[in-house]
Amino acid sequence: MLFVAWIYRQIFNCCRRVDRFLFKEPEPDLDESNVPVSKLPWMWIGAVFPNSDISVDCTHMVDPTISYGMTVTTDWLENVTGYTPQSWKYLDSKSLEEKEFPSSGIVIDDTESEQLENASTGSSTDANHTE
Repeated sequence: MLFVAWIYRQIFNCCRRVDRFLFKEPEPDLDESNVPVSKLPWMWIGAVFPNSDISVDCTHMVDPTISYGMTVTTDWLENVTGYTPQSWKYLDSKSLEEKEFPSSGIVIDDTESEQLENASTGSSTDANHTE
């Protein structure tokens, strides 16, 4: 009986290795210009249609296309998602309130890293600093 269990374990391990080798998922390309989800001003974005009280979640379509410096407008959301809803809503990541998407759009900026860069360059230019 132990022999049968040993054979089963060997075959299972071999099949698992072959499966990993042949059907390995490609590693995602990490694009430096993409904004991490933790830095976005929303937790989700939803499209609200006229005959529905339910918002359709579009976060998975929008988040990967966001980069620093861009302005996310309702027209841009319609182009990316292909939806033409009555309105757009988002869940604010700071206040956790559901808000209407502003018609002027939301600017995605990298203020935290800019502040860190300014602090690091400002500290190295002291008057007493010599090289």
